[in-house]
Amino acid sequence: LDAVGKLTPLVQKAGAYLRPRFSPDGSLLAFQVIDKSGLNVSVYDWRRGVMTRLTNRSSGDIAYSWHPKGEYILLRRGDGLVALRADGGGVETPIAGSKAITAFALSAADETILDLTAGKKYRLHGANGNYSLGEAQSFPLPPTLQPNQATAVSPDGRWLCYSSGGVGAYEVFVHALQGGGNWQISSGGGIQPIWPRAAKEIYFRSSADGSILAASYDTKGDSFVPGKVRVVPSPKLGGLGSLAGNFDIHPDGKRFAVMVPASEKAAERTFDTLKVLLNFDVEV
Repeated sequence: LDAVGKLTPLVQKAGAYLRPRFSPDGSLLAFQVIDKSGLNVSVYDWRRGVMTRLTNRSSGDIAYSWHPKGEYILLRRGDGLVALRADGGGVETPIAGSKAITAFALSAADETILDLTAGKKYRLHGANGNYSLGEAQSFPLPPTLQPNQATAVSPDGRWLCYSSGGVGAYEVFVHALQGGGNWQISSGGGIQPIWPRAAKEIYFRSSADGSILAASYDTKGDSFVPGKVRVVPSPKLGGLGSLAGNFDIHPDGKRFAVMVPASEKAAERTFDTLKVLLNFDVEV
């Protein structure tokens, strides 16, 4: 979103949408949709106005991620990870060696899968949807990590950002994947972290009032240095609980996709129909 952008509907049809994620090149927007069959994944070509549904049975899991090359989406099923073609062609392809993974994050920098339950890191091998996991390497898990909460890996692959209520109120933390240091980013409540590639800030949502916040940071060797937190002016976002993210930032760092209540009545409820918007008046 640019600094003088206007509020523009992105997906015209209202629905129970959650966890929007831009493709690596920003041309597509994936999100999950709750409908009669459960929790499913769709991809929207926002320039052409074309929606493609990728799944026809509930994933049963909120975790999914774009492959760094942008042609596939990785999704967790009950029996491991699968790869889905983002254009809707083909069938779900199981990722060999992933059956034991129950919660994961993907590091785009080195194309690795992080097993957030076992503390194992796997290189993702293969191409064209035929993927397998390499030999496991251990990494230190954050002390307060709750694997079913939203996570984000830094663009350089060195840090894991996550939200956790392990110390009381939900807050946002950054964890060193090598060395194991841990730093608190938010104060007063934070959930749903996003770590964009084009901005040296971490975005997250206030768990107190639902606003979007941005935290600057610096790194010095193996130490993470949190900076100031600012409020990002935005419309009132729809609320689907702490697990379900409802905004993402475009790879160019200048635009957001946000999910807002479809009506004033919907805004009063935790779970209801949402609209997806691309532009709102904001400086990033």
